[in-house]
Amino acid sequence: LTDEFATLEWGNDDVVRSLIGNLKARAENNPDEICFKASARLFAWIAGRRDWNRLRELPIFSAEYESANRRTTRDVLRLDNPNQRDLPLAPIASWSEDLWAYSDLFPGRHTLADFYFNAVPDKATWDALDREGFVRKSVIVKSEAVTTRFRADDLPDDEDEHRTSKPVPVTSVAFMTEGDIGIMARARQTESRARLLWGFVTEWLVKEDPDGLEISQASCVCENEHGYYPAEWIAPLRENRWIPAAGSRGARKADAQSLANLLRGEWAPNSLNDNPDVAKLLKTMGVERFDLTRAFMASSDEERQEQDRIFTNILASTGGDLTIVNRFAEDLKNDDKLIAHLDERRERLRVVHGNQHLGKQVEKLVKQNLEGEGFHVEGTGIGSDFKIEPPPEDAASLKLARAGKTWFVEVKATRDERVRMTDTQARTAVDERDKFLLCVVQLDSGQTEPGLDEVRESMRFVQNIGERLIDLCGNLDRFVIMREGITASESDGVKLEVESGAAKVRVAKSVWQDDGFPLDDLRDKLK
Repeated sequence: LTDEFATLEWGNDDVVRSLIGNLKARAENNPDEICFKASARLFAWIAGRRDWNRLRELPIFSAEYESANRRTTRDVLRLDNPNQRDLPLAPIASWSEDLWAYSDLFPGRHTLADFYFNAVPDKATWDALDREGFVRKSVIVKSEAVTTRFRADDLPDDEDEHRTSKPVPVTSVAFMTEGDIGIMARARQTESRARLLWGFVTEWLVKEDPDGLEISQASCVCENEHGYYPAEWIAPLRENRWIPAAGSRGARKADAQSLANLLRGEWAPNSLNDNPDVAKLLKTMGVERFDLTRAFMASSDEERQEQDRIFTNILASTGGDLTIVNRFAEDLKNDDKLIAHLDERRERLRVVHGNQHLGKQVEKLVKQNLEGEGFHVEGTGIGSDFKIEPPPEDAASLKLARAGKTWFVEVKATRDERVRMTDTQARTAVDERDKFLLCVVQLDSGQTEPGLDEVRESMRFVQNIGERLIDLCGNLDRFVIMREGITASESDGVKLEVESGAAKVRVAKSVWQDDGFPLDDLRDKLK
């Protein structure tokens, strides 16, 4: 060409016309990298001069895509397409950056190759090309059209035809449903692309087309007004089969279960609370939020039944007050430490309830052992567990019984090195110190179901616990004062502990181990 042009007196128009002709011929026969580079350079030269008519003749190449025979190829695109809905998309690099992540949804064969943007990186030029109708820089298509897609709730129960009496504003998405190359067709090919479509719609599209989800009113040929959603892209999401069916080549429509199966582990349904537009979208698609959340949480009938049982229990525990349930749900959402706090509290309660259960068991077995030795045992429950009277077999015991002599017994079970007494128990021990017995049952670590004989062997009675508490506290009035103002005090194997204003007396193992006596010695000790 250089030699030919050197011998001719051609102007720019002649050169451009000849180059375009040569590119057309090469594009039809054997387009290669040289052809692509030449097209990009000539495109840049023409666009820089705003010589739009030349672009209508220039061969333009698409982005690479995989053909039916799995070969990577490019198509030749027309920039003078009379059908505006089929305008090719501008190069991906010219799109808004937040849309790049979803580019795989759109057909490469209808998107300009990125080397055109590399040749013309000026976004203002691409804006101009969009305005002139050569390419589509946005994937959202705004137009006016006659629609029949009125909201079902707004239509009367009749057989009249319902369509807008004149074109109304609508929005759609470029290449949403175009045969085997459209977004819907591409989405149903793989789960990853179907999830990408959901992300495109819920994270990008609802924000870029918020008015599309707002109900508009339009005049109908039936001479009434009905509501409709301007977003035409809702219909294919609702009506097309675009969610791959697990284990088959088929696809399912979007409903609560199919969406949950597709998105489980990839998308959090509780995000609906933070994204009201998505909640609106689901409503227009006929998917209830509750059903979607439920389907996310349960993938089988058994799990759904368990879910219903749990939800029923939650409602029952609040007396059916949904306000409480909602408040608790809000707290869970807003406080990421609340679950850990509840787990800790549940564990503490489990330990407390376990200890209480064990304590009741041990009390029962201690009572049985005392009665087995002939003692009369009567429950008290305030400051002590039992009061006992000695067996009347011998004269000494009979004398004590006739004198109304009784002993108060406080039973403590432990699996560690100490037991604790409440302030009420300590007060009783001091008040009744000459007839108060602390009965400690030492159990093995982890033991939860002790037997009658095991308890008998482990029982140790401490007869002077009231005296020990006097040495610690001075007197009962001071004990009460100490509960409010003293953190710890220790004397003779007993220690006063104060936590959050609550006082308890800790009795060390040495007290019952060194000074305690077994059940066999109890009768003699009480004489």
